[in-house]
Amino acid sequence: YFIMNHVFYAQGVVSIIIELVGGSVFLFVILRKGRL
Repeated sequence: YFIMNHVFYAQGVVSIIIELVGGSVFLFVILRKGRL
């Protein structure tokens, strides 16, 4: 049970990191297109 909980927690952290990276890249691309 403890191991399963740890796996779920790790998946949540990974998904949050992916969302942050994807969001920042998305904003960066929009800013570059807006300036160009």
